[in-house]
Amino acid sequence: MKKTVVVPSYFTDVKKSKDRIIYDHPTDVNGPETLSRLLESFTILKDKNFDIVIIGVPDDPVISSIVEKRVETIIKPFKADYKIIHLSVSLLKKLQERFEQLGFSDMAKQVNLRGYANVRNICILIPHLLGSDVAILIDDDEIFTDVDFIRKATEFIGEKWQGQEVWGKVGYYVYGGPKDYNLPEEKEWWKVFWGKAKKMNEAFKILDSGQRLVPAKWGFGGNMVIHRKIFENVAFDPHITRGEDIDYMLNARTCGFQFFLDTELYIKHQPPKSTPKTFLDVMNVDIFRFTYQREKLKNFNISADTLLPYPGIFLQEDLEARILLTALLLEIDKDLNRLDRIKSIQDLINYAKNLKTSLPSALEYAKKHAHTYGSFQKNWVKFMQGIKEDTMLKKMIEEGS
Repeated sequence: MKKTVVVPSYFTDVKKSKDRIIYDHPTDVNGPETLSRLLESFTILKDKNFDIVIIGVPDDPVISSIVEKRVETIIKPFKADYKIIHLSVSLLKKLQERFEQLGFSDMAKQVNLRGYANVRNICILIPHLLGSDVAILIDDDEIFTDVDFIRKATEFIGEKWQGQEVWGKVGYYVYGGPKDYNLPEEKEWWKVFWGKAKKMNEAFKILDSGQRLVPAKWGFGGNMVIHRKIFENVAFDPHITRGEDIDYMLNARTCGFQFFLDTELYIKHQPPKSTPKTFLDVMNVDIFRFTYQREKLKNFNISADTLLPYPGIFLQEDLEARILLTALLLEIDKDLNRLDRIKSIQDLINYAKNLKTSLPSALEYAKKHAHTYGSFQKNWVKFMQGIKEDTMLKKMIEEGS
């Protein structure tokens, strides 16, 4: 089984990045990075029979060349021990030109490094062109602590588990030992109707089920194993703004592929210190994410109840109510902490209205784009089949890197 481990690494330049895509915690091109730490952790793995693909992702096209040089500098010391392919913006441009020559001009434009879903599509495209059977997706802010990670990742893939074919798996993040996977739960009283971390921890209880594999309702893109059988037929949705990992599992489900959660497949998540995002910033992203996924569920004719407790709780018809109530309670909390200003109920309602300004936009966005995935997925299948045997593309990747 040919395996490719794919690692997207996101970068920014605090002085030059203007037209930026917002990523969780991109590396400053002039600051400390986490990619070398991850590459060093590869040494503990027993199974080293795999290729490594590093995707250098600039948050703004203007810093593409700077990112390319930075990534090359980081990975150079490790090339003596591993076969490392660097998928840079300049190499991607060459691939896009070849896609056009093969008659896939539209896909050449859509296959890009702008946004999480598009980056994830590159994560499965490159293993496809290299002839890999399995793509193992991880992130650069993680560390291998399990020497058997690769063996576990590929175990059961392409086989049957309790009568069901296993073509895709997800693992989970730990923050200390193998059982340290719970997130800090919300303590603020005004988050009573939101409580995302609490719902995620409820979903994590399945990890103590005693079963090795269970049908997955959630997953992390930084610990995902995808067989060729899936990535040749299922694409990440370019219109999903966040939560592209769970969304991908839903896409696969509609194409007849069930992802499984492997209760032994863990990787340590150790993100760098960064400026913490406000709750309002995070919630604004979630508003777009959940409204979009809810609309897709309707199109797929999938009940949100099948995804309880998480993410299903945020994909039900009461999503708008949860958003508005959380906004209102937040503003009440703010007002209680402003002893010098006492607001009327109408003022508090106005605060809530200000917070929810993104909700109409999110609903409109979902209605406009959620139905487009079907046609994109069909084009993806044709695209993947059309480029599959092109030796020039494979040569460009292996030599151009």
